[in-house]
Amino acid sequence: MDKEKIKQSFSKSAKSYDEYADIQKEMMLNLLNGISGKFKNVLDIGSGTGLLAKWMIEKFPEAEIVGMDIAPGMVKYASLKHINPRIIFLNGDGEQMPFADNVFDLIVSNAALQWMDYKKAIDEAARVITSHGQFHFATFGSGTLKELKSAGFAVNNFPSDIELSDYLAKYFNDVCITKQIIFKKYGNLHELFLYLKKIGAQNPQEKISKGLFTKNKIERLAQKITSASFEVYYGVCKGSVLSSHLKT
Repeated sequence: MDKEKIKQSFSKSAKSYDEYADIQKEMMLNLLNGISGKFKNVLDIGSGTGLLAKWMIEKFPEAEIVGMDIAPGMVKYASLKHINPRIIFLNGDGEQMPFADNVFDLIVSNAALQWMDYKKAIDEAARVITSHGQFHFATFGSGTLKELKSAGFAVNNFPSDIELSDYLAKYFNDVCITKQIIFKKYGNLHELFLYLKKIGAQNPQEKISKGLFTKNKIERLAQKITSASFEVYYGVCKGSVLSSHLKT
């Protein structure tokens, strides 16, 4: 993943993100509904526009929430839009978090892990979580945009649920990942590309190898591809083995 491109792309899309991110909002609601308990210190990895942090503080009003995002534009937007003394937004990398060990009793992340080296992000989540903490996430899976992949477009290779589960098991005693397929219809391929651009995702059309597609072929595909599937993984991880060891 090119971090500079990710920073620039999501910073540019900050103002339009919530308007277009209907799938991400559905993921967010499902993620939120799966969390229960009492929490003091909460970390939102890839906090984006701050909507999840806002909903989290409504559900857990006693908590202190830190929203962290790698895109400066997102952090600025969230800080101005969601002013709350119990929420702090800061610029940070999920692969190298600026926090001490064993700080957060709840870590959440929505539609963000797929833009990171998932192993490094999990390493860090396991490091900063408390021994009795919970890690809840929603992320796009390997079957996302399979229609574009089948047509020959270069699409990001996201990890599978098995890869995620196996790696998470190194750090957490209790790991559960469930899957959901979300279908979304578009007028044509260009409409899909516009949607991806508005939510900060890199446009697959920009990755086309020279000579692979002619202009006419792209136009033919534009009329044929009128829907896209998004594979979503919901992860619930409890009992941090690493944090337990750090405390002994």
